[in-house]
Amino acid sequence: MSFSSWNLTEATSAVHDITVNGYSATKSSGENDFPSRRLTVGGYEWEIRYYPKVFVAHGDYRIAFRLVFLGPAGARGVNASFSCRLMDHRSTWTEARWRDASGNQHDCRAETVSRKFHLTRESSDWVKLIKQDDLERSPAILACDSFRVRCVI
Repeated sequence: MSFSSWNLTEATSAVHDITVNGYSATKSSGENDFPSRRLTVGGYEWEIRYYPKVFVAHGDYRIAFRLVFLGPAGARGVNASFSCRLMDHRSTWTEARWRDASGNQHDCRAETVSRKFHLTRESSDWVKLIKQDDLERSPAILACDSFRVRCVI
């Protein structure tokens, strides 16, 4: 007797480049968030929300993004992975590098969160990218009061 089995999972991903123009205005908006346009990925509707000031620890505020599930909801839920990384404003494909207050150089790595969504308007955990102070002293990232982030759903 022979038995065979396999698991077929439909996987779809999409890359979204987001440019935040007017960073200083978003920063001064307080706790407000800024939604993207509605995105369709894998037959589901999504939205990416940008938060200019997410509290991490005493004196540590970061820019952050989160994924919001807009539907349609299903009984089995929808698994999604969401990653973001800062990009160098001078190049379409180059990941950004930045210097901290001590002058040490860092690569901007992709940060990723995963979640199973069951209800519309559910959101992922934060994808926290960079401290506000570090962003503001990084001309390769923040130029003319704007920066660019590449997100993958």
